Amino acid sequence: MSQSLKLPMAIHIMLGLALNRDKYLNSVVIAQSVGTNAAVIRKNLQKLKAANLVVSLQGSNGGTKLNKEPSDISLLDICNAIDGIPRDVVHEGSPDCPIACGIAEKLPSILAEAKNAQRAKLSETTLRDLMIDLF
Repeated sequence: MSQSLKLPMAIHIMLGLALNRDKYLNSVVIAQSVGTNAAVIRKNLQKLKAANLVVSLQGSNGGTKLNKEPSDISLLDICNAIDGIPRDVVHEGSPDCPIACGIAEKLPSILAEAKNAQRAKLSETTLRDLMIDLF
């Protein structure tokens, strides 16, 4: 799955769990909401569980639920649990080309600044904030 789809899917999963805090949801139910298969959901849930964002209960009545209050889970927490913010893209061109040399020199600092702004916004936005905005 591409990096650009992982975070929105993980946020979708976490919002579904947040809206159903009082019960364990199984991967099939979550997959129906997300529009994917349960195996993809289970893979994401494993990462979220490893980050201590969710807890799971085994068995026929089992499933997954949030391990913290939505106000205590930032979008950056979710991002870091899934795979982190995507790495910078490095442009390699001809060393004789002034465009390639210019991009190689300037783009890393621009991308680093953008990544820092993205981290700051994800860090300050919680699941609870999204719940208020969406519902």
